[in-house]
Amino acid sequence: MDTQLYLPKLSQDTKVAIFSHPVNNLISSNFASSIRQIDFKFFGKFEVLPSISSIFTVDSKLCLEGKSYIKVGDLRCGRRPLRETDCAVMCIHQGLMSKGQVFSIADVAKTIATQLYCNEAGETSLSIFDALGLRRAYCIEEVFTTLLQNRIVTVRVHALSEDCKINQRLFLNITGISADKFCVDDPRSGRKFKLFSSADLSKLLGSGNVSYIVVSLI
Repeated sequence: MDTQLYLPKLSQDTKVAIFSHPVNNLISSNFASSIRQIDFKFFGKFEVLPSISSIFTVDSKLCLEGKSYIKVGDLRCGRRPLRETDCAVMCIHQGLMSKGQVFSIADVAKTIATQLYCNEAGETSLSIFDALGLRRAYCIEEVFTTLLQNRIVTVRVHALSEDCKINQRLFLNITGISADKFCVDDPRSGRKFKLFSSADLSKLLGSGNVSYIVVSLI
């Protein structure tokens, strides 16, 4: 296990322009347009099953310091438990693991909070992705390309989880593709395969549902 996840402390000066609203609006528009133009028959031929373990969920058991077990959702990022936040911690942890960077999820949560990437409401600043050297996808083809290279795609959606009782932004990881389905690792409900017909894909990734669309873990 690596010793410590490094993130530079977030400040107003380090909130980079790539995540500014004008840029995001442009990317969102281009991404939504690419969904409407995609040939699903072509992409439906591919299959890449997840090569990494399932994501932690809010109900996963975690042993802290070899002493006691708690639910991962009870870990705190700042002042709030993960089950009440946007769950970016779990998706980032899985992404790091997929790249061979092994940190405990408790340490990831602590670093994100102490370096100010998580506010008091438990919302994760999107600047964390730039700090980790990740980037936005500009079109749907990049999602498929990333998955075919056995890499993760991280998506922020609005309360897609079946068990989410409130209108909340959530981070999900797309970890595989099989025929007409995406494999989605959801911190609130675990791993599921979801259909990606044109309508379903627009619902999952379209500009009306996803605030910051896709970040490729590269």
